[in-house]
Amino acid sequence: MKRRNTTGLTSRRRWALASDRYLQSDIPVLDRQVALLQQMALTDQAAKLLIFEIFAQQLLPSRLLVAVTRNYFDPDSTMTDCLPRTRWGLHNSVTRELPRLSPVRAFAANVALGRLFGLTRAEQ
Repeated sequence: MKRRNTTGLTSRRRWALASDRYLQSDIPVLDRQVALLQQMALTDQAAKLLIFEIFAQQLLPSRLLVAVTRNYFDPDSTMTDCLPRTRWGLHNSVTRELPRLSPVRAFAANVALGRLFGLTRAEQ
C-alpha cells in the first residue's frame, strides 16, 4: 500500500481490483476442489487416520477431538453437511468446531485445514 507512483489509485480501487482477480481466478478453483472432496468417499479407518493427523499436527486443540469425532461418525439430523462419508463431510465436521476457538486461532486453524484437505493453491 506504500508504493510510489500511485497517483489517482485509491485503496478502494485496489481492493476492488483484488476482489475481481480473486473472483475470476480463485473461486472457480475452490469450487473444483470442493467438488473433488465431495466425491472422495472415506472409509471409517481413513477418516479416523485423518482425524488423528489433524490433532497430531495440532491444527486443533485436543479438547475438540470428541466433538469432531461425534460430528463425523454420529451427526445429528441438523448436520446434513457432515452426513456424507466423504472428505468434504469430514472437513465440515472439523470446521463446525472452529467457532469454539478464538478468532485468531480459528483463522489459523482454518488455513491449516484448507492446506491439509487440499483447498488451497500450491505454494509458489
